[in-house]
Amino acid sequence: MTTGIVVRSPDVLWHRTSRRMLVSLPAGATVELHGVEALVWEALAQPGTVDELVDDLAAAFDRPAPVVRADVTPLLDELVRAGAVRCS
Repeated sequence: MTTGIVVRSPDVLWHRTSRRMLVSLPAGATVELHGVEALVWEALAQPGTVDELVDDLAAAFDRPAPVVRADVTPLLDELVRAGAVRCS
């Protein structure tokens, strides 16, 4: 599980279209983020903890924080492994 302060890597290029977010990973692959995934990516523009991110999303969508955490954690872990997000 991702811990500490999380933020998008400055080496990653991205582009938002009307229906998705395209993220170019350091290894050259591109990932498409849709819906809440794209909102998570946008929120990662500002450094913060996973708890802060979860709380913000839970409030925005009126969902319980444990449900949001279960949805967000795998995405964050994947983005960290791919080099698109940094943890400190």
